[in-house]
Amino acid sequence: MDISEEDIMEDDLSSIKSQLDDRGWNTKGVMYPATFCRAFMIFNTLRHEILELSLGNVPKESLASRTRLVFASHGYSRDSLTK
Repeated sequence: MDISEEDIMEDDLSSIKSQLDDRGWNTKGVMYPATFCRAFMIFNTLRHEILELSLGNVPKESLASRTRLVFASHGYSRDSLTK
């Protein structure tokens, strides 16, 4: 979850949850240390999987479908990436 350190200590989790979107990112537009850590982890996981595809022995015929699967496993579709 993309929340501040102060929010972690709060007792009222429902108010904290209401400040997050469906993917767990804050809707305030504020960048917390957790924001950078989370984005870094997601980016590097995705980059690792893409590197495996590009450096691996994947037939060209299945490369596009395997790439779609990698992005889908992270909750992204072709439409969401072109917005």
